Amino acid sequence: MKIKVIFSLLVVFILFNTYAKAQYYDSGQDPSEIKWKQINTDNYQLVFPEDFENKAVYIAKALDFACLYAVKSLNYRPSKISIIIHSKSTESNGMVSWAPSKMELYPCNPAQSFTDWIAELTIHEYRHVVQIDKLNQGLTRIIYYLTGEQGTAAILGLFIPQWFLEGDAVVAESVFTGMGRGRQPSFNMELRTQLLNGRKYSYEKAVFGSYKDFIPDHYILGYHIVANARRIYGNNVWDSVISGVARKPLEITPFSNGIKMKTGFNKVGLYDKTLDELKVKWSSQDSTIKLSGFRIANPEIYKRYDLVNYVCKQLNLKPLFNYKGAYVNYRKPVYLTENLIAVEKSGIDDIERFISLDGKNNEKELYTPGYYQKQSLSGKDSAIVWAANDFDKRWVHRTYSNIRILNCKTGIENMLTHNCRYFSPVLSPSKKMIAVIENDYNNNCTVVILDSKKGIIMDKIELGKEYVFNSPAWSNDEKKIVMVVNKGNRNGIGIISLDNNCSFELIVSYDKYEISNPVFAGKYIIFSAGYTGINNIFAADTSSKNLFQVTSSRFGAFEPAISPSGKKIAYSDYSEMGYRIAEIDFNPQKFSKPDKDRSFKLIDYITEDKEININELKSDTVNNYKTGPYKKIANLFNFHSWGPDASGSERNISDAYPVFSIMSQNLMNTAFTTVGYKTDRNWKEGTYFADFKYKGFYPVIDFLGEFGNKSENIGNNHEVKWFESSLYMKISQPINFTNDKYLNGLIPSFQLQYRNDNYKEIYHNTINFGVLTYGVYYYNFLKQSQRDLEPEYGISLDMQFKNTPFNDKVNFGNEATGVINLFFPGIIKHHSLRLNGGVQINSPDINHFSNTLNLPRGYDNIFTETIRQYSLEYRMPIAYPDINAGRIIYIKRFWSNLFYDYSYLMNKGKGSDIYSTGAELYSDMHLLNFMFPFEVGIRAIYLPKATHDNFLVQFMWNIIIN
Repeated sequence: MKIKVIFSLLVVFILFNTYAKAQYYDSGQDPSEIKWKQINTDNYQLVFPEDFENKAVYIAKALDFACLYAVKSLNYRPSKISIIIHSKSTESNGMVSWAPSKMELYPCNPAQSFTDWIAELTIHEYRHVVQIDKLNQGLTRIIYYLTGEQGTAAILGLFIPQWFLEGDAVVAESVFTGMGRGRQPSFNMELRTQLLNGRKYSYEKAVFGSYKDFIPDHYILGYHIVANARRIYGNNVWDSVISGVARKPLEITPFSNGIKMKTGFNKVGLYDKTLDELKVKWSSQDSTIKLSGFRIANPEIYKRYDLVNYVCKQLNLKPLFNYKGAYVNYRKPVYLTENLIAVEKSGIDDIERFISLDGKNNEKELYTPGYYQKQSLSGKDSAIVWAANDFDKRWVHRTYSNIRILNCKTGIENMLTHNCRYFSPVLSPSKKMIAVIENDYNNNCTVVILDSKKGIIMDKIELGKEYVFNSPAWSNDEKKIVMVVNKGNRNGIGIISLDNNCSFELIVSYDKYEISNPVFAGKYIIFSAGYTGINNIFAADTSSKNLFQVTSSRFGAFEPAISPSGKKIAYSDYSEMGYRIAEIDFNPQKFSKPDKDRSFKLIDYITEDKEININELKSDTVNNYKTGPYKKIANLFNFHSWGPDASGSERNISDAYPVFSIMSQNLMNTAFTTVGYKTDRNWKEGTYFADFKYKGFYPVIDFLGEFGNKSENIGNNHEVKWFESSLYMKISQPINFTNDKYLNGLIPSFQLQYRNDNYKEIYHNTINFGVLTYGVYYYNFLKQSQRDLEPEYGISLDMQFKNTPFNDKVNFGNEATGVINLFFPGIIKHHSLRLNGGVQINSPDINHFSNTLNLPRGYDNIFTETIRQYSLEYRMPIAYPDINAGRIIYIKRFWSNLFYDYSYLMNKGKGSDIYSTGAELYSDMHLLNFMFPFEVGIRAIYLPKATHDNFLVQFMWNIIIN
């Protein structure tokens, strides 16, 4: 028992310190000119931009509901939480972090929304607050007193898997809103497809993912495990599991132990039980489906996904690692002509691209877009349009969604709009107009008609603030637009007539099902919906408003498109290897009555006391909430964590062996502060330090001050002591130029380092010196696919100049450095060639500065006047084995790096060169079910010019924290 406790403490200590350095999360900043307001209650502090007040009250009402009801199955009411709303962003998301504790909401309606987004988002994120704050009990509460919020966050990250956090929150959103992802058949589609095709992966592979196979995300996996456990063992099954983690973290596997106490299974056993039961339920549903036929429009693509299997295939040998095609998605078909379809193509093997399919098993790349709203493609003839994500040059939380149009014949792309919030563009049949959905800063939806040549607004159609629109489509005569309409948390399909009155007619009545992508087809509206428990293509008669089923897909059919002649329907059909483009004849005589919904819904077995009333949230009761100003200057500091580490510092503190530090990060992510006391390596002398970084201005400003005693042995056990005070100041200006498929940015910087060393013992004087550093860093990298080790193409350039103009007694000289990295594709896909070159020039006879350039691998630091450095690296994946070793190690990938390093050194007019070559072998793995992957490898180095030890072997490891 004593050995077990000691081992437990050791593992917790190692992982705790690793996790503590990863948890201080800076999501970015909002524009500095925003005026902020707040709503303060006993349960939360809601901070929001001044022009978002009406919708902020809406969120406050949803929070009031969540505080009363979304806490019950965990039987815990959390402490007051601070919440910030980023309404200037076009992102649709939310997050809860815990060092410091806060909630961040991005309320912009998704381009395709099937629910009341704000209500769903608020309840989902508040459920995370309940989960995390519930850990503040037992031993975890003691850890909190010793370390602050970083201790609670570390226990959370070390022991509670992400699938539980997100799965439990999806259950909450689905129960309390009456909608939510747990009620949508598209949400379980990927897992259902996987199981019905006999692909039940190991627990580790399902949780930590794969480079070989597509894995449903932790939201999907977690929802099904959490919901199924509540179905079998009761609503409160997870209450004691979280409490057990909080009270007994030294058990190493407290979460799994808690599950076993409640269910008789550990977490792996519960995973197996859940998937086995789901397969039985879904197989029963699957046996009742009478499938409809279709033609596949896209080619069957098979990719070599690793070097070992590629070689095996060329030699006609049996693959070592289950050789098969890569997971590829073909989505959002658009008929350019009768026989030419444009689609979005993506997958784990490549970045997103727009391609065309000619119906003869051929595909042609049309364009590689940048960052854009997925499934927003539209087009006709040689023109395609989409909604691109555009970024503010400085502020992360101010983004835009603009319309771009491409001439496929000339390859010329044109950005039609600037600094807008336009979604779901659709090109009119005449190509003269584009209909878009505008989502303003208050989340109000408007239909906007743009001129397709100049992007100017031709018309705006407002139906009322209670409506949320998505997926517009034109009629052939361009007199009507059909779209999905969400009202009161229910979805329908309506038609706007573009006459003087812009009359609105509801074609498909509001209901709780997900509905998407309606298009005109004669007297019918063709669309995708989940009426049968599986997403299929349906048709609504615009005259009788009768509903018909067009397809019967095994897993799901989405995004229908009608050919120019009206004779064919293309749509995205889901399969085990991704979405494919299916094509059928448009034949209303084969339409049928909709099948019954025979699906198994876990959410139907979970009950709560109350469902949120969406209409009540939308009632105008602004005056019922007291709003007031939020002063940024008065809220610069928020001290949240303390203890024997300085990981909260935004900058690495040199030679840091701290005894104690305290960390602050404000709600706006603009002010970061760390103060503390550290000792030297021998713990003999101590230094006080204070680090403050401010990101609220356009430039980023960083200060660090240190003062205290230092000591050092200079030989013969003679110890020198001195008093040192230093000041560091850095001003940098990050600029984001990204507007296409390349990540592109520039960071100019200026920094001052000043030191005052009082050497009373040996020099009887004081030495003052300051170092000025001027720098600029530029980068331009192509987006990477999941399997890429490096960007396929890219460049980075780092230049610095250091000088010491303020020194009164000693001249430390200057140093100029320039480094360039170039990235190119290798011989085989996902192979990468990196070329590196650099030069470093120091003042003659003065070598104060340490080397900025890296010397060839295997050599220690050498001080010299001039260094010219070159290196070549060739990285390549070897295999994606996805293997477990006793559930302790899960290995996802093996990869290798071949390198050659060369440096030419010049000192006092004499030159010499050194070089090394060798190979590195790495594996990407997860150890002990730790959430972050480890990169473990071995390096073999050959040093031809070394006087001894020409061969070196080094063991390396690293933790990859994203």
